[in-house]
Amino acid sequence: MSINVETETLIDFAAAAREFPGRAVCIQTLHRWRLTGVRGAKLESCIVGGRRFTSREAVARFIAGQNASESPPAMSKQQRAEQSAAVTPRAREAWCLSSIGFLHTSLVSQSAQPSRKP
Repeated sequence: MSINVETETLIDFAAAAREFPGRAVCIQTLHRWRLTGVRGAKLESCIVGGRRFTSREAVARFIAGQNASESPPAMSKQQRAEQSAAVTPRAREAWCLSSIGFLHTSLVSQSAQPSRKP
């Protein structure tokens, strides 16, 4: 969703930095949030007259977007059983070995192994 400049309250990044609860954030942080985002949520912004703006509504959507992805919905017992059954014994063995720091070469696919020069 993008900012609707006709219906939303535009604020410059200096004012937006003070809109976040707690303490003010740095303007550089707002630029990072608009470019890369946090937990899949990006801060919406627009340029008006060469200056970067966001809106109070966009700040609210950004905060809500972070909190929406915080906790995934719980799986039922049947979903967990199906997911567990989908994992092959070979993949489970590879995961167990790699978790203790041992990676058996026969468990790694040929494409993942480093190439050997003659």
